[in-house]
Amino acid sequence: MIHLFCGGRSSLEKLNEPLEGIKVVTNFGFKYCKDADIIFWADKIVGDILGDYYTEKPKEMLVSLKGNGGKASKWVDEYYGYPPESGCFTAVWALMWLREKFPDLDIFVYGLDGDGLSYYDGIVEQPDTKERIRRQGICCMQLDKLPKEGIYNCNPNSVYKGFEFV
Repeated sequence: MIHLFCGGRSSLEKLNEPLEGIKVVTNFGFKYCKDADIIFWADKIVGDILGDYYTEKPKEMLVSLKGNGGKASKWVDEYYGYPPESGCFTAVWALMWLREKFPDLDIFVYGLDGDGLSYYDGIVEQPDTKERIRRQGICCMQLDKLPKEGIYNCNPNSVYKGFEFV
């Protein structure tokens, strides 16, 4: 079983609870989660801040988009890259990568809120709320293209309805 923590504020409810299986945090989740197994990111700024945050390689497996490892590049365990038509959001790429690496494990997704707010707002300047909501709509369309079997949305208030809710 895999627990994937995306950036929505609802993910904070479970982020630091002990959970059975693999715990994956995206983007700045490393600053908030005490016991992740994998840190997954797509933007260079995340790699830069991660590289400044730690003085040596953290215990977590580090997975970054090719070319965007930033200051943490020296520690990245694996780079990924998918064709542009597959998506352009960390949550989409994380699900693709997790399904590729762990095809038989169920994936429980937290933080697919869709309200345009992230728990790490303030770390980097974010676009206005209207733009963030527009981007969430695009992310939802890209999530729609993914296989749904074995992927569960743990936020019953999520605007994304494509995965079974648990």
